Amino acid sequence: MRLPTRLLLAAVLASPSACSSTKDTTELLPTPTLTEAAPVPTVTGKSERFVIRDKEQRLRVDGRVRGGHMDGLWAYYDSKGEKLAMVNYRLDQRNGPAQLYYVTADGPAVGRPRMSGSFAGGSPHGMIESRWASGGKKLERDFDRGMLQGARGWTEKGARMTDGEAMTAGIEESRAEEALLSELENFVQLQMRKKAAASGEKVTDTDLELGPMSPAPSVPYPGGTPPLSNP
Repeated sequence: MRLPTRLLLAAVLASPSACSSTKDTTELLPTPTLTEAAPVPTVTGKSERFVIRDKEQRLRVDGRVRGGHMDGLWAYYDSKGEKLAMVNYRLDQRNGPAQLYYVTADGPAVGRPRMSGSFAGGSPHGMIESRWASGGKKLERDFDRGMLQGARGWTEKGARMTDGEAMTAGIEESRAEEALLSELENFVQLQMRKKAAASGEKVTDTDLELGPMSPAPSVPYPGGTPPLSNP
């Protein structure tokens, strides 16, 4: 059970580095289009808590599973117990409010919001806000179901970025967020398959394998294969 590919966002994030001018940057992006929301299938079955702890029994992941799928709010924590991310899901897809936080490795910034926004059908939708580790506003990115429509940005000292600089920073920020969230979700999916196999459910060897996570994690995340613990 792999997470659905987020094609619209991938089309934006796969673009090469943009130039500083607005004209050059916008040429790298797909033509903005408004899309109709795809119907979200109904998740059936009893909701159950799914918890992952590390070898020291520290909570790293806490969420709900319904019908074999991630469903509802999931919380991710770093190795020191600090919140790393809070993300809502529907049938394994990000759907609803989501937040990322600065963690222990970020020093004095630990606990401060890094990103806040919302997803629809697995893709960012609406305005996504990012903040510097110092607390100031960094970016405002406007998405239409994964399509980056525009961006506004500020330097760490509060100076306004040009439109081109903001779009370039927005693409880079989106890449980093997607990589981090995908790492976390792939790890959860692997643990879910292992738990299913341990309980006697039919799971193929292929379903138990995931390739190396790339890029290498830049902040602490629930990596490795710690034991699962029931709540």
